Amino acid sequence: MIVAYHLTDKDTGDSDQVGDILNQVDGVFGRLMADGAYDGEPVYEAVKRYSHNPPT
Repeated sequence: MIVAYHLTDKDTGDSDQVGDILNQVDGVFGRLMADGAYDGEPVYEAVKRYSHNPPT
């Protein structure tokens, strides 16, 4: 089930959008799946911030 998304143009990096995507999620989630474009430190940091401050 897709619970969040963000459409980007060719000039926007996908991994830079993870914080905005996570802000769309209501509640907590057990797993995050993404392709190789998201395999990097900015994404890991965004997920860490989200997991410490999930929406209520």
